[in-house]
Amino acid sequence: MNGIPDSARLPISPATTAKAGPNRGWARPGGESMRQLSGRATAILTQLAQRHRGGTVVIGSHGTFISRALIGFGCREVDWAFHRAMPMPAIYRLAFEDSGVRATGPGLAE
Repeated sequence: MNGIPDSARLPISPATTAKAGPNRGWARPGGESMRQLSGRATAILTQLAQRHRGGTVVIGSHGTFISRALIGFGCREVDWAFHRAMPMPAIYRLAFEDSGVRATGPGLAE
């Protein structure tokens, strides 16, 4: 995806989260930082919402993508503990509104 080989992708974990630091800009050589993943996740979800305005889009993905998308859309509750506690399947609803994106689902404030 986006020219980044699977072997270079960095799963979220306490060790990689600590290594990434507070700005989440760290990535192993040729890899993707958590900040880059947040940008990629929010961009593709926003594009899909615009393409299907007024409709419903269902997306399945892994927890790291979902967590970083939620962070990118401003969900402050999302951290390592949140990520580890995500149910399987983790189902979150994103409502794209003129005022921004509203996210609801397990572990998020209503």
